[in-house]
Amino acid sequence: MCIRDSFLVVRGFPVVTRRLAVASATERVELSLSYRTRRGVLGRVLELCTRSGFQVTDVRIHAESGEREGPDKGKGKAKEAGVVLSLEGRGSAHPLVEELTDWEGILDVDLRSSRDSTE
Repeated sequence: MCIRDSFLVVRGFPVVTRRLAVASATERVELSLSYRTRRGVLGRVLELCTRSGFQVTDVRIHAESGEREGPDKGKGKAKEAGVVLSLEGRGSAHPLVEELTDWEGILDVDLRSSRDSTE
């Protein structure tokens, strides 16, 4: 009985440690965006995140009432909104930030590690 238990530990331990290493390699970040509403930006951002290999684990939207100066001024429709996306994935999220800063309708992008979050 003791030999069989030892066999299970010896055979099973490497499998368990490999799985733990994979789980610990997962990056957890928060992507904070300010964007203009009524342009489909949020849906496109969510699509980009998932296409880039990240799982969206939480979404917190903050609507802003004020309109911004710019091309939408006077139309009365486009407003500014903010969102914080909690992301989990294996790769770096920095390429997401680089791409999103070039998107029309995105006003601000910020990335921080979930370890740094106070919430």
